[in-house]
Amino acid sequence: MGLRGNLAVAGALELLPPIPEVHQKTHASYAPGTIEACLYPLVESHDVFVIGGAFFGDEGKGKITAAIAGHPDVSLVARVNSGANAGHTVIIDGEAHAFHLVPSAIAEQGVMCAIGPNCLMDPVAFIDGELANLAGVDYHERLLVGNAHLTAPYHLLMDVMRNLRSGVTAENVTTNNASTLKGIAPTSASKVNKTCPRMDDLDGSISGLAALLAKDSEAYRGMAQVRGYDAGKLLAICSALNRDMRRVPDQVLEFLDATDPVQYIVQRWQALRSNPLFPRRANVPHLLRQTLASGDKVLLEGPQSYFLSNAVAQHARSATSADTTAAGIVAASGINLGQYRILTVNVAKAPGASRVGRGANPAGHVHQTFYSDAGINTLNDLPQGACNDFDAIQRQYAASVRHNGTLRQTEYTDATGTYLIGAAMAIAEAQTFGERGATTRKPRVTGLFDCVTHAEVMRAQGPYTVISAVDRGDAMDMVGVVIAYVYHHPDGEETSCEGQVYRNGDIIRPGDPMPYETVLGSCHPIIKMVQGWKGTPIAADKWDASQGLPLGVQEFVGTIEQATGAKVMAIGNGPETDSLIYLAAK
Repeated sequence: MGLRGNLAVAGALELLPPIPEVHQKTHASYAPGTIEACLYPLVESHDVFVIGGAFFGDEGKGKITAAIAGHPDVSLVARVNSGANAGHTVIIDGEAHAFHLVPSAIAEQGVMCAIGPNCLMDPVAFIDGELANLAGVDYHERLLVGNAHLTAPYHLLMDVMRNLRSGVTAENVTTNNASTLKGIAPTSASKVNKTCPRMDDLDGSISGLAALLAKDSEAYRGMAQVRGYDAGKLLAICSALNRDMRRVPDQVLEFLDATDPVQYIVQRWQALRSNPLFPRRANVPHLLRQTLASGDKVLLEGPQSYFLSNAVAQHARSATSADTTAAGIVAASGINLGQYRILTVNVAKAPGASRVGRGANPAGHVHQTFYSDAGINTLNDLPQGACNDFDAIQRQYAASVRHNGTLRQTEYTDATGTYLIGAAMAIAEAQTFGERGATTRKPRVTGLFDCVTHAEVMRAQGPYTVISAVDRGDAMDMVGVVIAYVYHHPDGEETSCEGQVYRNGDIIRPGDPMPYETVLGSCHPIIKMVQGWKGTPIAADKWDASQGLPLGVQEFVGTIEQATGAKVMAIGNGPETDSLIYLAAK
C-alpha cells in the first residue's frame, strides 16, 4: 500500500505556535454511578427520547437505546426515517445481531417496536435478511410496520450506476466510497418525485402497483440509456461486484434477467406481503401519539448521525438522504414538539472514532478515500500482517504528536512495507477494533475524538452524551483528543465560507462557527494527548469497580466536557448491551 499522507503539510505545521488548550489541565473528577441514579431521573422527567449519532454514524447507539428502553415507563421504540443504510449491531446472549430497519430494542422483552412511514424499506432484503436475523426473537406481536417507501431493484441499480468509478469494465469493476449501494438516494429521489411505491400499494390492485412501478422506473431506464448500460452489461457489472462478497443481491440479478421486469417485481412483492413472517401493519404516528397520551414514554432510535443529515450544511455533499438530526427525527415521527418533553442523547465513540463514506474528516488518521483509492474493499484485502503490531504503532503515534499538538508524520515499517504513522494507526485500529461497516463491510476510517465537531452537535441537540468503546483505551499508553483545527492549504490558497475567509494558520476551536467541507478539507487536527489507562483496564470482563475509574479515563472525559460543554452520562466498556459505566461527578 505504500506511504499515505501529505508530508509537505505535516512539515509546515511544525512551526505552528501552540495554543493554550493543548496543555490545559483538567480537574474534573468522576466516580462510577448507577443507572438508577444517573439515567432514570432523566427518563422520569421526559416523555420522548431521541438517540442520535454525534459524529458520522457507527457510534454504538444500541447500549443506551437498550438502557432507556428497559425503563418500565418506556413502552414503544420506533425508527421513523432513513433506510437500511443504517446498521446497528447488538449483542444478544453473546451473539451479534445486525439490525438495519428493525429497532435494536426488539431485543428488549415487552417493548413494542415500530418502523414509521418515512422509512425506506427494501421488502425483499427486509424479509430475507432482517427478519431472518430475528430467528429466536419473538417479534410477531411486538413489531409493527407503517406505510414505508419501498426500494425496488431498479433503485439498487441506479445506486450502482451512480457510484461506478470512471472507465469501469466488467473485468475491472470498482465503486467509489460514496454509498452503501442500498438504493437509498434513488429511493429518496422517487419519494421527492412522488412516484415511489409504498407499503400500502402492496395491499392494492396488481394493475395499480404495476402502473406505479412502470412510472417510477422511468428514471432508471433513462439513466441506463444515457450511460450506455443495457441489461446484459449491468448484469455483468453486478456479477463482477459480487466476486469477493455479495454487494448486489440476487433480486437485482433476477430483475435484470426477467422478460418483464415490472411483473417480476409485482410477483416478488405480492409473495412477500402474503408471507406469514411479515410483521403486522400500523399507523405509526398515531400509535406514537396514543402511547404518549396514555402516559407512557416513547424512544425514537436515530439512524446515522447529526453530520450525515441532509439538513446539516457542513457535510451536505457527503450526507445521507434524510434529516437524521434529532429535530428531523422528531419531525418524521409526527409527535407534537410543543406538547411533550423531549430529551436527546448524543452517542459518540472513542478511541477509534470512525467514519465511512466520502467527505472531509479532520480528526481522521487518513483521508476518507484512503481504502477505496488503494482498492481495499474489506479488511481481508489488506496485505497479510500489515500494521498488526498495535502496541508498537500506538506508542509511535503518541510520540509523533508535537508540542504544539500537530502530528509529525513519522514512518512505520513492517514486513509489508513502510507507512506514514497516520496510515499505520488507521490500519491497526480498523483491524484491532473490527472497524468495518455493519451494512457495507467496508473498513471504516478511524481517528480521534473531535471536540470541534462535538461542540457543534451540543449546540444543536443538547449536552447529554454517551461515549461508547472507551475500553479501547485499555490498549493505549496515551489517548488523543482533537481540541481544535488549524487551516492549512498546501498551495497557500484562501477559502471563503459564509463570508469568512480562512487563511493558513487560522485556528478553529470548539464553539467557533463551523465551516463547510470546502474549508474542512484543508483543516488538520490539533491534538491534546491524555494519559491512557493501559495498566488499569475498564473492560467489563476486567474492571474492578471498587477501584473506581482510572485517572486517564477521568482526564479523557473531563477534557471532552471542558472543551465542548457536553455532559457525559456514561461510557461503554465492552460489546455486551449492558456494558456501560454510568458517571457521577465527584
